[in-house]
Amino acid sequence: MPREHPRLFGSLERLRALASERSEAFVRMDEVALERQGGDMEYLFSAALASAVTGDDALARDTVAHALKIVHGSIRVGHETFGKDLTNCAVVFNLCRAAWTESEVAEFINHMNRTIEANQGSELTVFHNGFYSYQNAGIGIASYATYYENPRVAPRLAPLKRGSRGCA
Repeated sequence: MPREHPRLFGSLERLRALASERSEAFVRMDEVALERQGGDMEYLFSAALASAVTGDDALARDTVAHALKIVHGSIRVGHETFGKDLTNCAVVFNLCRAAWTESEVAEFINHMNRTIEANQGSELTVFHNGFYSYQNAGIGIASYATYYENPRVAPRLAPLKRGSRGCA
């Protein structure tokens, strides 16, 4: 896994090439970011990606500030949308890493770790309707996004890797 950010969706060069290759789709996505359309997920994904591709530092900083509202909120536990919260913040962390201060990074990682610890017994198998959102999307994406910054993620990824191969 590459050390530099972004690391989840390809290199910055690859993301910029895709934006150029699919310019109409990128413009539509950029409009979502600039016009603050949609909910947290739509806005945060669009704004984080647009700021990374265009190098818009102000948009990146605004996106981080929006993600920090989730980080400063309560820890969701149980049959709640904690997976979506982790995913949203992780995408912003990954795509806008340079816009995060070190204290904000620490806050996000602390929130992430506390959320994961509080939900150790939540949606443990594929027979629970939130399993993939919680485990793979939420915990998995957040773990890969913070892989080198958060020493607690490596042990969390092992069961997710086993589970994705059908060997849970």
